[in-house]
Amino acid sequence: MVHKNLVSIIVTCHGKSEFIEQAIKSVFAQTYTNIEIILANDGDTSKKLLIKLKLIKKKYCTIPIKIIFTRKNHGVSHCRNTCIRAANGIYIFPLDGDDLIHENYILGCVKILDTNPNATIAYSLVLMFDTQKTWPKIRILAKDNENLIAAAYIPSAHMFRKSDWSRVGGYNEKLLNGEEDWDFNIKRILPNKKFVRINEYFMFYRQTNNSRQKEFDKSLCSKFTNDLIIMQNNIDIFCDNIEQYYHHQKVKTKIIRKIFALSYLYFKYAKNYFFIIKTLREYI
Repeated sequence: MVHKNLVSIIVTCHGKSEFIEQAIKSVFAQTYTNIEIILANDGDTSKKLLIKLKLIKKKYCTIPIKIIFTRKNHGVSHCRNTCIRAANGIYIFPLDGDDLIHENYILGCVKILDTNPNATIAYSLVLMFDTQKTWPKIRILAKDNENLIAAAYIPSAHMFRKSDWSRVGGYNEKLLNGEEDWDFNIKRILPNKKFVRINEYFMFYRQTNNSRQKEFDKSLCSKFTNDLIIMQNNIDIFCDNIEQYYHHQKVKTKIIRKIFALSYLYFKYAKNYFFIIKTLREYI
């Protein structure tokens, strides 16, 4: 296979000094070779990370590596957007600096996007791991995988066209605490577009005790704030899939989330009395 199209792999490094070289090693092992690596250091000034990034650039010099450093931590969305603007590839592949990918992941994604113009996202199944064990990350996808809930289950390490990123305005930089991937995926839901999954475990997600996702899961306030921002940005999709959204929520916060979501719908559709009554009767 001719490796024609350049892939820009965006590796976020903030707080990842312990694992960053493992992530780069998995990128270096890719069977698809037309790649560039952009190391995104979003305000991490630790000497350990800065030294490690310099060593990585020297050690893996056969691959074009660019380091983008910002003095302040602006969040994952801002970091990725900045790097994607600087990327030369027509395909983009974000990777967190503590995760790993299978050697055929990039190749598999490129094949999908090269041969399917209607594919907007290419991704794989996920294995979670820590220092002691590895286990599948259980994701129950709806039959139609271009919907609101399936968009939440696509791993952050997936491939998309830079043109699609530009079309939807990139990652939402208001989402500082999490769920930026869900919002970004929702914005790419279109009737003629597909989310195409590789049915192999090509992405390896590292589970750590102090991960950003774990901290986010503990904060009910952050979840509500993010949901409101995402609803505001994608209100039509939420209204079309409101039942699907409610059934997806965790039981312990289900009632609160219903009230929260319906409150927003009330203000959005205050003039449509019958819509509100119908919604309340069906879902509360």
